Parts: sequence; structure tokens; C-alpha cells
Amino acid sequence: MTVGVDDAYSVFLNPAGTPGFGAETISLGMNYGGWTETTPVRGEIIPEIQRGEDMPFSPFGAFSLGITEKLSAAAGCCMVSCFDYKGTNYIYGEPDIPDKITMMQYLDSKGNLHEALAGLSYSLSDNLSIGVSGGTRFGSADIIKTDNEYTPDSTVITQYDLSWSENQFCWHGGIRAGFGYGNAGIAITSSTDHYPAKTAIGVMILAEHLKNSKIGFECEIISPGKDAEYIGRLMIENPTASFLNTFLSVSFTDGPHCYNPRMGFSTGFEMNFNPVITQFGYYYRNRSRRGLRDNDQYYQHIDDTTTLLSVVVFYPL
Repeated sequence: MTVGVDDAYSVFLNPAGTPGFGAETISLGMNYGGWTETTPVRGEIIPEIQRGEDMPFSPFGAFSLGITEKLSAAAGCCMVSCFDYKGTNYIYGEPDIPDKITMMQYLDSKGNLHEALAGLSYSLSDNLSIGVSGGTRFGSADIIKTDNEYTPDSTVITQYDLSWSENQFCWHGGIRAGFGYGNAGIAITSSTDHYPAKTAIGVMILAEHLKNSKIGFECEIISPGKDAEYIGRLMIENPTASFLNTFLSVSFTDGPHCYNPRMGFSTGFEMNFNPVITQFGYYYRNRSRRGLRDNDQYYQHIDDTTTLLSVVVFYPL
């Protein structure tokens, strides 16, 4: 988010990293992924329930343009959240009796959020730049929640329409500072009704003794405040060959909604087929969310896994 991206997609993360004069590019990409959810169940008949879905193909794109030696611009559009989900929740009137179900809740959701942004980056000096981007965060979600409440005489079915739409202004800001053997950065993302605020700080250092690899660390805070979630990332970029860079990253997530800290992993490759540059990426994250014990639900936690594949093509203008 802060120091790992030095191309047009900085407009979505840290706008201060937008390429300068002479490095103009246009970039197009595609994401595809999926999620699974595993819920442990009380009792011995069914030890767990697992459900999952594919996430739809999501195209994205951006371009950068040098205006002067110190001023550059970028613009782009991408999906930032996916709300496709189907789930079932069991509630017990007597928590110690696993077969005593008093209500079944069903949730069916579809939708997503996108960002369309334009931004500027300005070099205050050879080693310091600032940037800001702004635009629209827009999208919608169709969400239907159905409660089946069981009584001795009947079943009461209640349905709630929780659908929403959003079209709000959003912004990103950042600072990038260079030093002898690397760079550091700070990035901020604004919140809207259905997207949290984010703040991150990171550093990337050149390790000449490790075949000129770059090693970085970043700390990201989602929804800063009482309910903040924390993500720590360790990043490595290795110039594997004259035409090939290899990327690796490990992340750890913790916060009030996490049952325990969980790990993520990503890897990618950048291949330079002059003048075209192609990138491939794979991302995996496992997280365990706390259950809502006050509702006498049948679980203490839910294990989530997410996978994402990404392909990007860069072309110099």
C-alpha cells in the first residue's frame, strides 16, 4: 500500500508513488478469485459446515502521465470490495442442547464497490514526493435476510431487505521519501458508508548482499480507533533474471473481530518483454472471525479463506 507499487496503480494506494516524467504507462488487468467459509458445529453428527463461491472476473485499469519534471498525474478504475455471499446461521434457545434450534437465519447478498480516481504527485525534492487522488467510490449490494423462527405451533418467517447503494466522494493521500538504500512511505485512505478508512506506514530497503533484493515491512490499520484491525506485511522483491522479477509477501492480521491472528501469503512475477511488461500474482489469506456468542449461535468462530489471481499488462506511452 505504501512502498510496494511504483506504477500507475499507485493512484489507488499511495498517490505519491506515481511514476514521474518519462515513465508514462497505460495498464490493464484482471482479477479472479474465490472464498470458502468453514464453521465448526456443536455436536458430533455434523462436525463442520463449509460453503464457498467464486468471485466474478473483475477488470481494472490505470494510466500515468508526466506533466513536468516534478509533476505527474494518474487515473484509473478498479473494484475495491465484493459482497457476493450466501450463508446460514443457527440460533439455539438452549445453548447446552445442540438439537434445540429456535431460529434459522439466511443471508443472500450480491454486489460490489468500485473506485474511479484521478490524482497528482509532486516531487518536493529528489528524495521526497507527495501525492493525492480523489474521485468516486460507487456500487451497490442486494441483500436479503430471512429469519425462520420456530415455535411449538408454527414457523414465523420474517424477511428484511438490507440492500444499499453508494456513490460518494473518496480520496487517497500519501508521502514517499527516498534514502541511500531504499524508501519509506505513508498512505491514507478515506472511508465511505460501506468502506473503512485505512492508514499505513512502510519501508523498503535494498539488500545488496542478497543479490540486490529489496526487503520491506508495512503496517496497515483498518478502521483506526476502537475496532481497528491490524495487518503486518513482510515483502521481498528479487531480480531473478534480466527480464524477470519475483515477489513474495507474508502478512499477519489481528483485531477485535479476529478469533486469533491469521496469516496471508502472496507471490508474483514481473516479466519484461520490452516494451511490454506483464505481471502475474497469486494471493491467499486465512482469517478466523469471532462468533456472536450473545445470540446463542452454534459456533465460536468462522474460518475464512480467500484466494485471488491477478494479471496485469503495462505498456509505455
